Amino acid sequence: MRVIRVLILIAGFLVLLPLVVEGRTETITCGGPRTITATLARLDPGDTLLVKGACVENVVIPEQVIDLIIDGQGAATINGPDATKAIVTISGRNITIQNFPSITGGRNGVGVTKGGTATIINNTIQSTGNDGINVSRGGFAVIVLNTIQNNLNSGIDIAQSSSADIGFFSVTDTTASPNTIQNNGNNGITVGESSSARIEGNTISGNTSDGIFVTDNSNVRIGFRSGSPGTLSSPNIIQNNDGAGIVVTRSSSARITGNTISNNTGGGIVVNDSSAADISPEAGVPGGSNTITGKWRSRCECQGWSLCGTLFVGDGRKQYSQQ
Repeated sequence: MRVIRVLILIAGFLVLLPLVVEGRTETITCGGPRTITATLARLDPGDTLLVKGACVENVVIPEQVIDLIIDGQGAATINGPDATKAIVTISGRNITIQNFPSITGGRNGVGVTKGGTATIINNTIQSTGNDGINVSRGGFAVIVLNTIQNNLNSGIDIAQSSSADIGFFSVTDTTASPNTIQNNGNNGITVGESSSARIEGNTISGNTSDGIFVTDNSNVRIGFRSGSPGTLSSPNIIQNNDGAGIVVTRSSSARITGNTISNNTGGGIVVNDSSAADISPEAGVPGGSNTITGKWRSRCECQGWSLCGTLFVGDGRKQYSQQ
């Protein structure tokens, strides 16, 4: 009986052992036959892949890959040569892409799709043929501390029943982890096709169309209370975009709190086409008001909309346009 008990204890220990073993770290230097995509087959959940050099490939992270960190260490770059595909396509779960000073080329910079989940941290994603980051087909992404710029379409596009947290890691954060989303060829952030996003603390500027565009039965929170009671995370700064600062349209909804929205050519906040926006701060919360400045009537005037006016903001006025 004593021998049997010892064997049972040993067997139990062996079963538990994999649960406490830390993931491995592997390093790849891009070049020759070695690619990030090919290396993934050798990695296990919990592993970290450190990347060196200039990688020329369209990276594909399939559904069966889970719990993986891919780290450019502040020096490695990825250039996607196939202009019809994303530079990095993520269908796996709990994938982290971090510390790449340049992700460029390809169709989209980072695409999270088919139910994939990703954390995208501290990268520069630029000069792609479409969106900087595209989350689609039920994907989810946490997007923090990135510079997303000079992409042909939107900086970030959330579509097809997907969701994203943009500018913070968790709703318990007391400060933001902001992205800079600038100089993109369409909107800074687009949320559409029954998708949702929480957008906190970012600088969204110089985009060719709107700063944030919400459409097609989607829902967003743009600036919101978070962290411990009585605190308010950093506002979004939405400025100098060629369209409006924020547009909510086509049966969508938004809660807009504590942002600085200034000098956008097409207006501060535009709400139209059976949509709704709660632009009221929580009563008695310091810093909860939106600050909206600059010429805001131009979008109504140039498009011939029937109603333009001033509703109210947290400090007594809200600027809006309604069709």
